[in-house]
Amino acid sequence: MPARATFGQRGVVPRPVPERPARVPLTDGPHNHSYDASDAAPRPRHDHDFVVPFATVGLIVLLGCIFVLEINRAFELGTFFSPSRQALIALGAINGHLVFDSAEMWRVFTAPMLHGGLFHLVSNCVVLALIGWCLEPVIGPSWFIAIFAVSALGGSAGSLAQNDPQVVSVGASGAISGLLTTALIASSRIDDAGLRRRMQMIAARILIPAILPAYFSASANDGHVDYGAHLGGAMAGAVVAVLLNITWNYRTRRPSLMPLAIAICCTFGIAVSAAFALTMYRAPAYAAEKPRFIPRSQFSGDGHEAMKKSSDWIARYPADPRGYYYKGLGFLDHGDAPSAAEELRHALSLYSADPGSFNPVFGHSVKMVLALAIKAEGDPASARAMARASCSAPDVPRPVLEIARKQDICP
Repeated sequence: MPARATFGQRGVVPRPVPERPARVPLTDGPHNHSYDASDAAPRPRHDHDFVVPFATVGLIVLLGCIFVLEINRAFELGTFFSPSRQALIALGAINGHLVFDSAEMWRVFTAPMLHGGLFHLVSNCVVLALIGWCLEPVIGPSWFIAIFAVSALGGSAGSLAQNDPQVVSVGASGAISGLLTTALIASSRIDDAGLRRRMQMIAARILIPAILPAYFSASANDGHVDYGAHLGGAMAGAVVAVLLNITWNYRTRRPSLMPLAIAICCTFGIAVSAAFALTMYRAPAYAAEKPRFIPRSQFSGDGHEAMKKSSDWIARYPADPRGYYYKGLGFLDHGDAPSAAEELRHALSLYSADPGSFNPVFGHSVKMVLALAIKAEGDPASARAMARASCSAPDVPRPVLEIARKQDICP
């Protein structure tokens, strides 16, 4: 028996070399061709295969880089790296008045890539990572980005359709809502029951509370949540997900129409780049405009300090009702009810003309304090009528409500 090298193979039985399938001749005219039976179809993907979600990671990195540029170019920042309303407008936020009245349609591409603050960015990226880790291996990176793009535009459309024209909105939550909807629909293509349930659970737990309150405007919930964008993105994602289900490739266990996905990705990338170029071109004009509202950086949270600044705020920002509100509080604090009622009525008229730019809590505060001033003037019936709607509102400030109850204005 001839000697064989056995170093490193002690106790191992050599594995037999499998025979290659016979090459079957194919006749095509005068030429004969052959093919390997093992190459007849691509290897199917298995549910347990590990796939790095490169598209998900890339989108998160892209959103983070855009946010860094956003903060560097914002001419005014609040807490937690939150650009002011005017700064967001200059950077490309969506706004019904600007999109339709000023014909700045490019904002539908820039707004989904911007964020209103660090917490806004982190929360969106966490959800994007959770759903991307499950969904991208199922549909592939091209369709993952394509659905993000289509849903981003759907979110912009939903925001414009539902919100007050003065409401400013940014964020990728509409695009992420579309991915969540796709995850619910595409999960039926997963054979692994545990993976299927996990993806459905993640998507449902995030998506349902994100779209159920969609009948509210963005000014609801303290103005921080644009449910219209969530609903618009979810609907756009559902349309694409149904298309993928109809054209699903059962051999590769992946969506078909890959050229369409690549075309969508390329078109969206070019459109976003061009839109941000237009934003940079228009930004100096918006930055030079005198802001209509008091910047958030000037609010310290101290009510007495705000009363002292109220006259200066009214002179510099006459369209902001908060200056008149705090001046009215100052008059009321000094027992001058008629002057307080006059300032508070002016504050209420400004708020009523543009409610989408302020929290509903502020509107209730103005009405309740105005009711207190009217009561101090000696007209309790008118005071109760003024405060009636706010007394039963769920978001009325508790301290103001307690004072109104003690004054017999609220039941």
